[in-house]
Parts: sequence; structure tokens; C-alpha cells
Amino acid sequence: MYKGKKIFGLITARAGSKRLKNKNTLKLHKKPLFYWTINEALKSKYLDNLYISTDDKKIKFFIKKKLKINLINRTKKLSQDHTKSEDVVYDFIKKVKSGYDIICLLQPTSPYRKCFDIDNAIKKMINNNSKTLISITESIKKSFEFNGAIYLVDVIFFKRKKIFYNKKTIFYRMPKSRSLDIDTKEDFQLAKKIKLSQ
Repeated sequence: MYKGKKIFGLITARAGSKRLKNKNTLKLHKKPLFYWTINEALKSKYLDNLYISTDDKKIKFFIKKKLKINLINRTKKLSQDHTKSEDVVYDFIKKVKSGYDIICLLQPTSPYRKCFDIDNAIKKMINNNSKTLISITESIKKSFEFNGAIYLVDVIFFKRKKIFYNKKTIFYRMPKSRSLDIDTKEDFQLAKKIKLSQ
């Protein structure tokens, strides 16, 4: 919680993946890829609760055996290549119904995002009275692009609009060193060369 706002973290980790097979369970520095996002999210000062939405049997087994976070079973309908994150979040909100004010969506493909990135993004969104915030990083052409690490949205706004981004969205800037989004074999090979701290 921050300034009276109740915040939940939601990690989305389906079994299938189009470009890099089973990427969410690939071992990165001896731990499955999804572990690194959970590890940092659990250190957050402002996330009141943490959930993972998955249809992956390996992830479910790992969570039940080793980690104390909430597990949400993801349906086949919401585990397809064309499934939008917005649909997964909307379905989750309908199931949980627990009075949260802000959603913090965290994708397991961003293992270098740190707990202070999550907390600083939350503070920036609330301090600016914004309804949405997205993390960005500098691109090659000295402009900025979404890095996929953090999506924050007001729950009431999301239920009404079902979007993470509009013209009033504010941004949280992250360095390239913490912005790698693993989507291909090349991304994963690069990730293995970068150290991670537990």
C-alpha cells in the first residue's frame, strides 16, 4: 500500500510461446525465468499481494512447492498466442473481487527489473494522480520505447476502459541494463551473459 492505495501485483506466465518455446520455464542462472520476477516482486514495499496467472503445470508445481504466492489457474481460452494481457487482467479482476485500487502487471520475460523499479513506478503514478503508467527505455534512435517490464493501471479506470495506455499515460524510465525483454533465442542467450542477484 502507498498513500492509502491498495495495490496488487499480477504475473502472467502461460505455458505456450510462439518465438521461444517454453520461455517462461527456461533456466536462467539455475532458476526458471519466471522466478526472477517473483523474487523481486516479493521484495516490493508497496505490493499488498502477489498473484501469478498460469496454465503451465511446471510453474504450478514450482509455486506450490517453493513459493508462497497466490496461484490463479488460467483457462485455455486465455492461454493462446493471440490472447491479450488486457483480457487476462480483466478476467482476473472479475475472479478476485478484493477491493484493490491499482493493478501492477509484471511479465516474467523482464528478469532484470528490480523491486525498486516497481516501487518507484508506483510512487510516481500515485504522486502524479495518474490512471496509467508504463515503463520505458531509450531506443537506438535516442527516442523511447515500451520495455514490457511494468504496467500500472487504476482498477476502476481499467474496468471501464480495458486499456493500459492512453494520451495521459505517464512513463517510468529504466536503463537498458534492466530493460531486456526476452522474446527470442538471441534475447535468452544475451540474458545468460548478464548477472542476476537473488
